[in-house]
Amino acid sequence: MPQGTFESTPESLDGYTVAQRLRERKAEIIEAYVSAARSELEAARTLDWDGLVDSLPELIDNLADALQQGESVANLQESARIGMKHGQIRAHQNAYSLNAVLIEYRLLSRVIFTVLRQGGRLEFQTEDIIHDALHRGVANSASEFTRIRSKVEQEYQAERERVLQELQTARSLLEAVIRHLPVGVSVTDARTESALVRNEEVERLIERPVSERKTAEEFALYGAIHADGSPYAVGEYPTVRAIRKGETVRDEEMLYRRLDGTVSTLVVNSTPIRDGHGNITVAVTTVYDLTERRRLEIELQNSRQELRDFFMQAPVALCILSGPEHVFTLANPLYLQMVGRDPIGKKVREAFTEEEAGKFFKILDEVYRTGIPYIGKEQPFPRQKERGEAARFSLTLGYHPFRGGDGRIKGILAIIQDVTEQVRARQQVEESEAALRQAMEQLRIVADSVPIHLCHLDRDERFLFMNKAAAEMWHLPPEQFVGKTIRQVAGDETQRALHPYTLQVLQGEIVSYESPFHAPDGSVRTFLNTYTPQFAPDGTVRGFLVAGTDITDRKKSEEALRKSLVSLQEERELRERFVSTLAHDLRTPLTAAKMSSHLLSRGADDPARLQKLASRIADNIDRADQLIRDMLDTSRLKAGEKLPLELERCCLNEVAKQVLEELSTIHGDRFVLRAASTIEGFWSCGAIRRILENLCGNGVKYGAPHRPVTVSLKEEGGAARLQVHNEGMPIPETELPNLFEPFHRSSTARASGERGWGLGLSLVKGLAEAHGGTVSVSSSEEQGTVFTVVLPISQPG
Repeated sequence: MPQGTFESTPESLDGYTVAQRLRERKAEIIEAYVSAARSELEAARTLDWDGLVDSLPELIDNLADALQQGESVANLQESARIGMKHGQIRAHQNAYSLNAVLIEYRLLSRVIFTVLRQGGRLEFQTEDIIHDALHRGVANSASEFTRIRSKVEQEYQAERERVLQELQTARSLLEAVIRHLPVGVSVTDARTESALVRNEEVERLIERPVSERKTAEEFALYGAIHADGSPYAVGEYPTVRAIRKGETVRDEEMLYRRLDGTVSTLVVNSTPIRDGHGNITVAVTTVYDLTERRRLEIELQNSRQELRDFFMQAPVALCILSGPEHVFTLANPLYLQMVGRDPIGKKVREAFTEEEAGKFFKILDEVYRTGIPYIGKEQPFPRQKERGEAARFSLTLGYHPFRGGDGRIKGILAIIQDVTEQVRARQQVEESEAALRQAMEQLRIVADSVPIHLCHLDRDERFLFMNKAAAEMWHLPPEQFVGKTIRQVAGDETQRALHPYTLQVLQGEIVSYESPFHAPDGSVRTFLNTYTPQFAPDGTVRGFLVAGTDITDRKKSEEALRKSLVSLQEERELRERFVSTLAHDLRTPLTAAKMSSHLLSRGADDPARLQKLASRIADNIDRADQLIRDMLDTSRLKAGEKLPLELERCCLNEVAKQVLEELSTIHGDRFVLRAASTIEGFWSCGAIRRILENLCGNGVKYGAPHRPVTVSLKEEGGAARLQVHNEGMPIPETELPNLFEPFHRSSTARASGERGWGLGLSLVKGLAEAHGGTVSVSSSEEQGTVFTVVLPISQPG
């Protein structure tokens, strides 16, 4: 048989001979493989010749080298490398599955052995080398194919789960906040003028449902009215003004006619919210009932988050660019659909303009010149639609040089993956995150604008959020509280005091209580605190919201009102007793005068008797007159008027001496006058007399019996100091502040059994203040009771 003819050789073919045969019949093997693949493998029919042949020539050459060298380790490793490269290419071709890759190698094995056995029987060692090389190639090809496909899917799933979890957490928080706000809240879209967000409180206040699609033109259906009863026009509603005019409406009182016909007063705040370009996006409106004077929690639910599902995986497009000018020789339907034109037969610079793909021209030239592949991720690229409309989409490009049989670069295989949907999905996530941040910022602005203290804590009593009003109580910015526990912020004692309430709210209950707050500056405020649980999707309590309303002023008002009512009741009782006493005391001198007048008519012949009866009548009329004068002066003081005085030069010593002498004729020698010097000034002598008579009379009535009543006179600092001292039971300290009030009598005075009107000390105070002076009192068991009157020494002219 002639040398070089293999078909009829009966002997076994050694490795060298088989290697030579592989090289000689490489084209036949490739053609037979392509035919078998297209016949038996559906995925292969989606590829052109070069795409299907791929690295097969390189693999055949490597196999021949391995046979010729007797299974060189280096050659077998090269087979593995070629297999990995083949797996990478097939992983980017959507039509191929792992099974299709395995079938390719099975077909290749069958074709190689069929062609080789035509020349004779193969030695066992030769077959083992061929099998081993193909097994290494298919194993590495399958491994690399699986790795690439798995990595893309895992990255997509992980990113999707992360974003969805963050959005769900944010949505739950916003829903909890808006649901528990104690004031009516609505958010209106500026573009559509329809309600985006509202809570139940706003519907309760206006007694009508707020539809999510309610437009501003339908505001006329609501019951806002003017003072004259005429309804609001659409443009007068605060929300409409905020959206259309950019007006910020603060604390506007609006009359609102309820369904039962009654009219309430609502306080409305409406603020336009602008984006980074200054455009109004929404209007946030709050409403609360001023009629009921209630302060409620505010939360804002933002439902502007509209998220879309996105997919990272995209189809693969292929095209072949031949020669240094990159002529389109073949393009699959996916590529043609992607670029929106038919570039076959055209150079790349003819198919696309410099504006469309200029930056890729140099890349293609560089790949062709150097043979180094290029991978470009998410590159923008224009696409021409059927109706001539331009569009842009994103591509991940893989430019891989391919070589001819001589090893020289023949062209470039472009593997183009449309990742437009992935890019759009990522952009949507970024926009959603930006919208979420904007919504959280809007929520923070709303939370910081209300006078209610708002906090959000987790199950471990750790602060997650605190609004500005709450932080200002500690004189610190809100961000310094985030991440800290109640114990770290307020101390162990406060934490233990609050623990019963936090334990209750973490069991899913709403808790309300009043408590004092001791601020770092030492002030003490009273708060009405409401704890509201925040539930996780599985129903467990994940944290709680705290709303604290400062009710210090309300508490003070309530206490002041209570004291006023008690005071009014006491004054009423005093007035009743006063009227009764006044009637009795007026009737006594008048009755005496009347009887004396009757006796006067019967004793006309006795001058001495007539003189005595006339004097008695005059004394009783003087008593009645003094009583009426005291009552009138007290009325003036009660009305805030000063008592009228006629000032004259007056010697305080002389007035005091005269008063004490007159009182001694009635009460005996109990009065002591002490004066180191003569004190003169411009006063009303009659007023000074009344002051001394009242103070000395009280000393006799309520002081210790048979003990002296001492009057002391002293001049110091340009003023006269007059003091009246008596011994006996002290006046309780708690009664001293009200001692000079009209109709007030101390408990010791009432216990003495002495009758009185409670006018004397109020007249003393009024007369002293009419002179520009003051009166004060001190009383103790050791020192007795001392009334001190200080009068400025007036100068003439």
